[in-house]
Amino acid sequence: MDVRDPVSEYLSPTEFAFWDDQTDITIPHFAFNQCNQLSTSTCPQSPQLQLKFLEALELSPSVVDYLLGLYFSRYQIMLNFVSQQDFMAQKAMGSGPMLRESLVLAMLAIALRYSTRPEVNHSYTRPDGENVLASAAKKALETELRYSDITTIKTLLILAEVETSAGNDMTGYLYNNLASSLILQLGSDLGSMTNHSIISLANQEIDCRHWIVWAASVGDQYWSVTLKQPLNIKAHILQSSRLAVRFARSGDMELQNPSLDSYEQQVHEYFFALLELSREITDSMYASGISKIHMRMSSSIAKFSARLEHWYALLPERIRRGPVSGDDSYHFLFIMHLLYNANKIVLYRDVVQVPDTDNFSDTESTIGSVKTILVSAAIRIARLCEMFRRRDDVRILQSTGAQWASLAAYVLIEHTSSLPADEVVKAVAHLQSLTGTLKEMSRAFKSALEAHQAACLSLHFFNAQLNGDDELPEFLKILPTSAEYLTH
Repeated sequence: MDVRDPVSEYLSPTEFAFWDDQTDITIPHFAFNQCNQLSTSTCPQSPQLQLKFLEALELSPSVVDYLLGLYFSRYQIMLNFVSQQDFMAQKAMGSGPMLRESLVLAMLAIALRYSTRPEVNHSYTRPDGENVLASAAKKALETELRYSDITTIKTLLILAEVETSAGNDMTGYLYNNLASSLILQLGSDLGSMTNHSIISLANQEIDCRHWIVWAASVGDQYWSVTLKQPLNIKAHILQSSRLAVRFARSGDMELQNPSLDSYEQQVHEYFFALLELSREITDSMYASGISKIHMRMSSSIAKFSARLEHWYALLPERIRRGPVSGDDSYHFLFIMHLLYNANKIVLYRDVVQVPDTDNFSDTESTIGSVKTILVSAAIRIARLCEMFRRRDDVRILQSTGAQWASLAAYVLIEHTSSLPADEVVKAVAHLQSLTGTLKEMSRAFKSALEAHQAACLSLHFFNAQLNGDDELPEFLKILPTSAEYLTH
């Protein structure tokens, strides 16, 4: 499989190797060749970071280069909020704001997730699982409280993902909230800037600020769905950022869709529209907390369900059919279809638990229709996850991908036993597929571990039923109740 990777343009042909489905995801010795972009007077032949805080952690230049390569080629493959070109230029010169201790260590810490070199993993991961580089980054970040800037935001966003994936929910939640707050306080989002200020920014700075807002919004939505609470970054902030980018690049404020010159640009445009709609759905469902969801269940679900289907109907045929061939394996296409189906689960997952007896008819047929929608969305997520992990590294999907897979698993766990007999086998097969996905995800995301364990237990239960075993094994009697599953 040919992987288009932005890091390759900074490497000489002999220093970079593409990988395929049968090749372990590794990057050989990572030595950046940036001399063609800088004057010979400022660029040494083999630029390497020589900073005291790296020496203190016994980080050799080769290990630093290896981890930076993983950061840019794996972690930041979709949310490009640290400019690789700017970072490499400052790295070559040995100075610059991007070489701040907290940011560099955070980048190395998240890259450790993708490392396939045992000696590196052993050196910087303690027996209890603590990421040594993340701990050092957090310590360095402590001094930035009084002079926080856009570099601080980048560090917080990376550390939020590190902590969330490690199962340190409180810390991950706080870091993400602080990053979102600083974006608004410091006016780092493009939507808060004047037209003149936006035009004065370099294209790379525009892209950076745009992606910072989107990266923060992804984490914001993760916690909103997890905790069933309102968002911090509202949909209109994302919309303003997108319009500001269009203005900066076109020189006018035309609101119609820009010319979409490529397939990837088309995917981006529809994906961003879905992200904005997703935030409206999440904020509407949890605006007053879970205890009041039933009061607005009927009107909210009907409105947003119609908008979701309208968005889907507008997709060009190639995008609508999803990643069904090698030519359609673009990462954002997977994410877009995963998010589309995750939205359906968010919309309907509480209907069965908290039916609105005044507006949403609490009848067997209505609940049955809702279950059909939920199971159908969960099966689609299972298929997409299976396809993605066969083609690429599921760790690219970040904690949000683990959340979507977990949501789908819990839906199948909850509703498979109530399906018609001819549909049970199909649902169990996709739960089996999700079990494999969650097992693979749980190596990097602690949040997937609980869902994986629940799915394994449920598979034993369903298989026992399918085999006609009337007596349940003792270990299956510890399965949580359905209500406990749906609170995840």
